[in-house]
Amino acid sequence: MKSARNLGSMSSDKVSTSMNLVLKDLDYYLALEYPYTVVPDDGSFFVQYPDLPGCMTQVEDAADIPAMAQEIKELWLETAMEEGFDIPEPVTSEFSGKFVVRLPKSLHQSLAHRAGQEGMSLNSYVVHLLGERSAAIAVQQQLADQLSAMNERMSAMAAISPYEVDLPKPEDELSSRRHNKLQLVMTPVAG
Repeated sequence: MKSARNLGSMSSDKVSTSMNLVLKDLDYYLALEYPYTVVPDDGSFFVQYPDLPGCMTQVEDAADIPAMAQEIKELWLETAMEEGFDIPEPVTSEFSGKFVVRLPKSLHQSLAHRAGQEGMSLNSYVVHLLGERSAAIAVQQQLADQLSAMNERMSAMAAISPYEVDLPKPEDELSSRRHNKLQLVMTPVAG
């Protein structure tokens, strides 16, 4: 029986049976399937591993994405191992596609009724609603990012313009959505 003090002398692939502890080495983590995301970004591509905080890079050529993704994953894992950081395992391998949710009886009744009207099972209807909501959130975030980028470009253009540009802010987000307009007020700069 080995004590906790002797674990450091064990090779990293040995198991301490007295503690049911498996020590994992770099090869273990390198063999795991960590998914990565790719987002186009002004002619280049932003690559990120959601399960590995801060593991990201930018790639100019789409053909280089797989090799660069593998390289940044390896560098991140090697550095984390050397520094003694906890290394998370991929979250995606833990999803079974099933979870239990507690909800008020009135909401349960309402959802079941609506599912029946749509000719769907309650389960299918809830999955449909969640999928729509998730997609809407993703689109909303993408639009917010694009609007932010446009505002940055407009500010940069205003800085070099011979006109003074006033970008009035709507009183609230709701009025902006209602009017769906952007009003520019341009006045020549005295000079």
